[in-house]
Amino acid sequence: MSHSRRELNPYRELQITCPYCKADFAIGTVMNVILVSRRTCPKCSREFMIENDVPKKLDQKKPNLSVCRVKTTKKSSA
Repeated sequence: MSHSRRELNPYRELQITCPYCKADFAIGTVMNVILVSRRTCPKCSREFMIENDVPKKLDQKKPNLSVCRVKTTKKSSA
């Protein structure tokens, strides 16, 4: 009995253009869609994001993750 073998995630090359220097290059992947990935351009060496197969510049403003001091209020006893 012979069954045809179905490839679930075939290898593909995604053609990407750097959002900074506009250099074209290919990224190899086995995913159908690159949901989120961080890459570095081989030409200008800048990092960028790929979201849903679309290259995007990184946000210039980074979130502040430092811990802030919180004022505590003293409960008055009644």
